Order: sequence, then structure tokens, then C-alpha cells
Amino acid sequence: MPTSARLRIINQARVLDALRGPGLWSRAELASALNTTRSTITVIVSDLLEEGLVQEGDARAPSSAPTATGRPRIPLSIRPEGGYFAGLDIGNDTLTVLVVDLRGDEVSRVVEVAEPAAGPAKNEERLALLLESVLKSRPDISLRGIGMTVPGLIARNGELLWAPKLSWRNTRLGSHLISVFGVPVFVENDANAAAIGEAVFGSWVGNQGDVLYMLLDSGVGSGLLLGGRPYRGTSGYVGEVGHIQVPTADGGQRNIEDILGREAVLSEFVSRGGAFSLIAFQQAITERNPEALRIRGAWQASLAWLVSALVWVLDPTDVVFGGPMATLLSDNTIFQSAIRRNGITRDISRFRVSELGASAVILGAAALPLYAFFAIPTIENQSDTGNAGLLSDSIQ
Repeated sequence: MPTSARLRIINQARVLDALRGPGLWSRAELASALNTTRSTITVIVSDLLEEGLVQEGDARAPSSAPTATGRPRIPLSIRPEGGYFAGLDIGNDTLTVLVVDLRGDEVSRVVEVAEPAAGPAKNEERLALLLESVLKSRPDISLRGIGMTVPGLIARNGELLWAPKLSWRNTRLGSHLISVFGVPVFVENDANAAAIGEAVFGSWVGNQGDVLYMLLDSGVGSGLLLGGRPYRGTSGYVGEVGHIQVPTADGGQRNIEDILGREAVLSEFVSRGGAFSLIAFQQAITERNPEALRIRGAWQASLAWLVSALVWVLDPTDVVFGGPMATLLSDNTIFQSAIRRNGITRDISRFRVSELGASAVILGAAALPLYAFFAIPTIENQSDTGNAGLLSDSIQ
């Protein structure tokens, strides 16, 4: 049987989860929506008001409208200053720090050039210094959690097993952040984090269906949300589609990301007289350059083959494409045609490009601790660690 303290945590999480959705809620509306009593909601809301997590009214709303009986409807909303969360991304080219408030609104962002050759420890230390500089400039920020992403294979215990583009292997990330900031740290693969970011910041907010998220960048990865919750598999390796090998005409094999990754596409563009620049490639497509259009068409056809195979296996409600290379799908007639040739129709899965754009991964990093904070614990989970570990294990 769950303890009263555990039930209190669950009920608070249910109220917070409702309040972070669209619209404003009164106490009576919360009681009705959550199928509980007004007195229970009153106690929960009082605790949340005292903790500074909830506020009466909303600065973005003009006023409270009266109810049918003439009594004022006192709306409740998340108090943005109730807590802050940091997202740290170790990319192939850049280090990025993003801080968001409790409502998920961006507070600060810092970007620096990455130095993969310096090694994982030095890059983590640089991220910590960047975050410290943000916090020193904003002494009002009360940090509640940190999410860190890296383009590599992450085990459930937070260990980075392999980051091929960074040439890093078998290293533990997050310990330095724990020692400096003393808050929960979540370490995650960039594609899995971007999928969670779609659930927190993107078009999947509040949706309880199944989504396959495809991150298209230097590498190719995917994340999977089942019933609106992240699914990581037995060892945490779900979505590593870039490492799938396909046979070539000469009897060899190639990794998926060596076919669909940014470097592969731009190298082909260079061989046809173009520049090694995604912006230049996109401009050539806009100008209807025949070589650029041919390269994009071949890329879309290969992507359609991969996605259709994943759809037939996973049967998701939606497929969402994110990351810098997803812009090549903005005119996706060829892609949709290729999908149909593989037997996939909109009746099976819907396809769309994420609205998060190039910020998908760093928003996903910030989403890791934010999602854990708002996650509703299960009654079976009697751990005193609260929400830590729902996404990936918090480093203790």
C-alpha cells in the first residue's frame, strides 16, 4: 500500500501536470478533471502555493472571468519562477547551455565551439563553467535539475559507451556536474532527448499516443515515445538506427548514417560542384539546381526506405522528423511518394517535420529534468528518489 506521503506526491504531480497544459484551471475544475474532492484539491493547491510552484492568476491573462453565479473564478497556473532547469548539449561542433523556467520558457542560452579532442571530462567542465556564468548573472535562479545530451550510445546508468563522431568511448558523464551544482543530472542520447523535447515543448504536448522521432543531423538517430512516455529498451539502446548496416552493390556494407547523415549528403554535393555547407545546399535546392534536387531526391528515397521499415515494425501514431537535415523534407512530395511505394499511408502513421528546428536537441536536454519533475510517479514505485530515473538514471 502506498504511504500518505507517496499519495501526496502523486496528487501534487497530477495537479502540476494539469496546470502545465493549455488554459487556466480553477480549483473546482481541477477537482472535476482529476476526479477528486474540492477539499483534497484545496489542500494540494495550498501546499503548491506555499512551495512557490503555483500561482493564482496568470500574468499573460487579462483577468479572471466570473462564474455563472457571479463568484469570481480564481485561475491557477504554474509559477515560472518556481524552479529552473538547465539543458547542456555536447554536440559534434558546439557546446550549448540552455536554461528554462518552470513553465518551460527560455531564460538564457550560451553557445561555444566544442573541442572533442580535449576529451569528455574537459568538455563537461567547460559546460559547467558556462552554466555557472549564467547562474552568476541571474542570482534569482534556483536550479532544480540538469539534463545533458551527447551524440552517442548511452547505457541506463548514464555511461557513454561510444560516441563515434567525437571519438569517445567508455566514459562516465555527469559526475562533475553533480559535484558543482548538487542537483539531479540526467544523461541521455541526443535523439532520445529530442523525442522527449517534442513531448515537452513541441507538437506532442499532452498527447498519449505513440511517436517515432527521427533526428537527422551528422548522424541518424531516433527516439520512441509509447503512450506519451519515453521507451528506452532493456539496456537503453532503443533508436540507434544509424548503426544499422545495409548491403552495398559491391558486396560490402554501409552504416545508415553513412548514407543519410549530413556529411554523406554534403560530400555528394561537393562532388557535383557544390560547397560543403547545408545552407548552400538548401539554397541550391531553392534555386532548383538539378544536381541538388537529384541528391535530395535520393536522400529522401533512402530515408523513406528506413522509416517505412521502422513503421511496419513499430506501428507508431506519428513520425516526427527533427534536426538540421529535416529541413530537406519541407518540400516532401518525393518523400511521401516513396513512403507510399513502400506501402505506408496516412491511415497507418502521420508524418510531419518538428517545429523545434535546429534547437531540438538542446530543448530535449532541458526537457529531461523538466519532464522528470512533472512526471506522475506510479504507486508501485516506492523509491524515495521521487521522479529521478524515469528518463535515464540520475547520477548519484
